[in-house]
Formats: sequence, structure tokens, C-alpha cells
Amino acid sequence: MSRFLFLIASMLCVALGATSPAAAQGVFNPGTLTVSLGMDVNTQAEERRARTGRFDEPAPRHAARVNLTYRPDAARRHKNFARFVAKASQIDPADGAQVKQMITGQDVIGKLQAAIRPYGMSINNVADAAAVYLAFAWLATRAEDRDPTRAEMTGLRTQMAAAMAASPAFATASDAVKQEMAEGNLVQGLIVGKFGAMAKKNPALRPKVRALVAQGAKSAYGFDLLSLSLTAHGLRQ
Repeated sequence: MSRFLFLIASMLCVALGATSPAAAQGVFNPGTLTVSLGMDVNTQAEERRARTGRFDEPAPRHAARVNLTYRPDAARRHKNFARFVAKASQIDPADGAQVKQMITGQDVIGKLQAAIRPYGMSINNVADAAAVYLAFAWLATRAEDRDPTRAEMTGLRTQMAAAMAASPAFATASDAVKQEMAEGNLVQGLIVGKFGAMAKKNPALRPKVRALVAQGAKSAYGFDLLSLSLTAHGLRQ
């Protein structure tokens, strides 16, 4: 088991870890949170480039105007978590129950910060949070439960920061919007990371997990994870 999954195993063992192979066929749908985060970080041009993995670095003066971090607020986090549960419950009440069980009654965000600190990342940086989700989503589509390398995570963070810096919507995003987006990506990273481990252990689940995770990432960010490689330069052809 990867270091990331080891650190979060205690959070997931009740909500997802005990799921049987049969029940897992209908387990929580990856993409429930990220699809409806309330902000599109890609313009049409960025979406086209996302599908091919071709993100160019934004002009330095443009990037300098975009703040990728936010000031976390405990009350907002409580509301965000309640919203995540409600969104999942709208699709399937069982999904909502699993999400609620996973993210309430424990310091999920604190444990996630400990898990990503070795990468030099912060839970309060939206590009870092998006990189966590996308890296573990990519791994899940390959039924891998390893940790991404530091180089892979750095490249993916840089790629996502460039996309966000090029987005007019992100330039005017409030702390509240950025916090919701970051926390949605982090929670989703937990879910798809566990799915990768489940798929590795049970080959019968792999087509289901692969399709659901890929669909979620494409809906959220426009990436076709099935045709891209995770590299030191991010997701590339």
C-alpha cells in the first residue's frame, strides 16, 4: 500500500474499505464532487489543450496576478462538507452516507496535509489540490495504488497552475470558491485513491473503476486520462 493510502486508511476503512467486491460494483461514483464544484477553471482553449495534455505556461506577468492559495475558514469547511454530502446524496443516498461517514468526525484535512507535505504541497493551494485528485485518478484508471513520484506531482501542479492562471474565472475567484474547489478535489482524491487499491486487488472491478474515474476527470477538467501519461511535465500525450 502506498504511503498516501496508508496515512488515510483509518479514514476510509469504515466508509469504503469494507465494501465487498459485489457491493463495490455500485460504490460511490468518482466525479460526484469535482463535476459540480461551481467553477470551470478552463476556457474553451484550455479544455482543448487539456484533452491533449498540451498546456503552455502562462505569461509570467499574468501568472503573477493569480493567487492560487486561499485563507481556510472552518465554518466554510463545515458548509462545504455538508454540500459534498448533499450532492452525493442527490445521485444516490448510499453515496451520500459513505461520503458523510468518511469526512465527518475526524480531521480529514489535517491528515491530508500530512500526506502531501512530503511533496512540498499545501491543502490551501488549489493547484496542489487539483494535482492530488488528478494524480490519484490517473493511477486508479491503471489499477495502481502506488504513490506518484515527487517529480510527477510537481509537474502536474505546475500544469494545473498554468491552466488556472490562464482562466479569467479563476482570476476573480473568492476564497470561498477556492476553498470549496480545493476541498472537493482533496476529498475526491481520497475516494479515487481507494478505488485504485480496490481495483488492483480485484481485477473484476477494473473496467468499472476505470470508466467511472475517467468520466469524472473528463467532466471536471477535460482531461482524457485514458490517453495521457503522468510525467514529470504533468499529464501529456
